[in-house]
Amino acid sequence: MKPDTSKDLIMSITGMTAEAYELHKTDTAVDYLNDVLEFDQWGRTQLIQSSHFWLWWNNQWALRNEKLVHDFALDQLSTKEVAEYREVVAQTYLDTHQIATLNIYPNRVVMEGTFNKMVSRMLDGRDKQEVEI
Repeated sequence: MKPDTSKDLIMSITGMTAEAYELHKTDTAVDYLNDVLEFDQWGRTQLIQSSHFWLWWNNQWALRNEKLVHDFALDQLSTKEVAEYREVVAQTYLDTHQIATLNIYPNRVVMEGTFNKMVSRMLDGRDKQEVEI
């Protein structure tokens, strides 16, 4: 199953709008950077602005969605079952993406790519307030 299919299925079952889905994913990423990786504000900003981080984060999110769909056979629920289990699926979705349950860390490519862009911005003078001493 491709990732968008899992996302669409979860949104359909839970009744979540695309805006609420994206907001939850983004808020969880910010919480993850604050609580799990424990970067200072500058480091969080660098990762939040990094396309490498977002590609990694979106991939990790999609993998958890796929696992949720597979483990609970959500793609095989009847219309009646969807109505009966809507709240359970919604809570399980939230639990699946809770930062307390995540055991993931950005890989070397993400961190190096983010660092390289940060250094480029500093050298180009786009981040002067952080460079000046």
